Amino acid sequence: MRDLNLFQLLYSYLEERRINGICENLKKDTEYEFRIVTRVVEDIDIDISFTNRYGDITYYKNTLKLNPSEWHTNTFNLSINQTLEDIDLKISFKGKGFVSLGAVSLMPADNFYGMRKDVIKLLKDMGVKMIRWPG
Repeated sequence: MRDLNLFQLLYSYLEERRINGICENLKKDTEYEFRIVTRVVEDIDIDISFTNRYGDITYYKNTLKLNPSEWHTNTFNLSINQTLEDIDLKISFKGKGFVSLGAVSLMPADNFYGMRKDVIKLLKDMGVKMIRWPG
C-alpha cells in the first residue's frame, strides 16, 4: 500500500465523483453561489452563461454591469429547475476595454467558509484536524 498525501486523497475523491470542473454538474433544486473577481478600467458588461457542451442551449444567463474599480467581487445566486450534466461556463464581454479576472467560483450556496460540505466531511472522515492553506 502506498502512502498518499492529503491533496492526493482529495483529488482522488473528487475525480471519482467527476467533481473536477467549475460546473461539471448542477443538481435540480439546489441553490448555487457564483462568484467572479474582476477589475476593469472602463464600463463594461459581462455575460455569465451556463450552456450545454455545444453552446446551443442556454440554461442560465446573467449580465453583470461593471464599473471601473480596483479588484471587485461580484456574487449572485442561481438555481436550475433540472439536473444538468456536462455543462459549460461561458463568459463573454460587451464593450471596449480590458477585463482582468481573478477567481471564478461556483459552489452550493450552503458552503462552509468557501468550501463544499462534501469536502469538509471527507476531511473529517480522514481525521484531519487542521489545514493551513498557503498564503
